[in-house]
Amino acid sequence: MSSVRVTVEWLFGDIMNNFKFVDFKNNQKVGLSARGKMDLVSGLLINAHICQYGNLTSRFFGLELPTLAQYFHGQ
Repeated sequence: MSSVRVTVEWLFGDIMNNFKFVDFKNNQKVGLSARGKMDLVSGLLINAHICQYGNLTSRFFGLELPTLAQYFHGQ
């Protein structure tokens, strides 16, 4: 498996571990839930969490994390 794919799967794992409702099968029924909104909000929240605390990917690559202000203002 390519290293790029592995690091992307680490991020999805972070989302699933922190927001269990996203992985709940009943939330994946088309037309019965706002699945796209749940994915968007959980993605924004996990990114904010990573800006504050880091994650496996940022430690693996030795990245300097943006502040929350930089992240939400796109700097």
